[in-house]
Amino acid sequence: MLQRDETVLLTGGTGNLGRRLAWLLASAGNRVDLLVRRASRRGAREWLAALRREDPLSAGRILLVNGDLTSRSVINSDERSRVLEDCVSVLHCGAVTASSAGRALTWSTNVEGTRNLLALAGEMPQLRRFLHVSDLAVAGSHSGVFTESDLLRGQLFRSSYAETKMLGERIARSAMTEAPVTVVRLASFLPDRTRVPLEGLAGRSAPLLRLLDFIGHWGKWTGGGLPIPALPLGSCARVQALPMGWQAEVLAAAWASDETSGQTIQLVDPDAPTLREVVEEIGPLLGLKSFGVDVPRRAWALARTLPGFDAVVGHIPRGSPLSPTQLERFVRCSVPEFSHGEALVRSIECSVPRLREALPSLCEYVRTQDVDSLHEVAAALPPA
Repeated sequence: MLQRDETVLLTGGTGNLGRRLAWLLASAGNRVDLLVRRASRRGAREWLAALRREDPLSAGRILLVNGDLTSRSVINSDERSRVLEDCVSVLHCGAVTASSAGRALTWSTNVEGTRNLLALAGEMPQLRRFLHVSDLAVAGSHSGVFTESDLLRGQLFRSSYAETKMLGERIARSAMTEAPVTVVRLASFLPDRTRVPLEGLAGRSAPLLRLLDFIGHWGKWTGGGLPIPALPLGSCARVQALPMGWQAEVLAAAWASDETSGQTIQLVDPDAPTLREVVEEIGPLLGLKSFGVDVPRRAWALARTLPGFDAVVGHIPRGSPLSPTQLERFVRCSVPEFSHGEALVRSIECSVPRLREALPSLCEYVRTQDVDSLHEVAAALPPA
């Protein structure tokens, strides 16, 4: 299904997801032009060299292209004409995700970068697909059902990442009337086994692991008798986390399909557990015998506004591996619809992995190992 024998321009190829996608597309026989900023070129070359040792045929179909999303031209002039002539599709998963990056860089990459890339795609004479990778975080503070057609619902945002991803998606969706645009909103990542070399990529790409790690260290520090003081967002908070490799495969299928043009697709665990359910299930596995009280959504939002709140949380033992902003990246009160997503998953004859089924393996890992290396986490998990 993925073998379209075409050249695709891929952004975000120096990140975990982008590397998965580059390999998936190349291994299916497509050619991949990987957009790389000058500062990231050395790391991209090292990764490509590692891939070449393991899968030389696929690595030979991946070409590094100099460019930057924050530049209006996107691609350097010496390669721009060739890319416009060769590329038939664009897969846009490049984004600034770190809260430490600052609002200016996050805005110029996630919002203006999307606008610049769409303008570039508009110059491609045979554009078949522009796939924009978004995030379930675009629902922000919205509580209740958030459909695939929803975007602006009066929601608030507590991070530049979520806000700029919403605005970037808005730009992409506004282009659907003139271009073959598809939007896919991803859940938070869980690690899984892969053939793609991932050495050196930080575990922050799997934030749920940091939550499990924190709970395990809290249990050790308190002897299991002292509950976590509070569980944020109350009983409405659900944890949406799916394996990175599975999401990459569905993304690639959305890119390949001729049926997804004009669609907004959400990748969702329909059986996503609440935060309390996750804590109650993993607590005994990580040495925690008691649990905190639920803090309702409005009370949690009010607490976030108190002076010094984040500083206090940051002094919890082990440095609080998840800040409140990071926690809200994958724990939210919105209930994402799963219509187009379910149809796409069904069309490629696969099932949605359930977080509940992965929790024991994840707990066993964080109970005995460090979570700083995503590669080590993936290697320790059982095969999918």
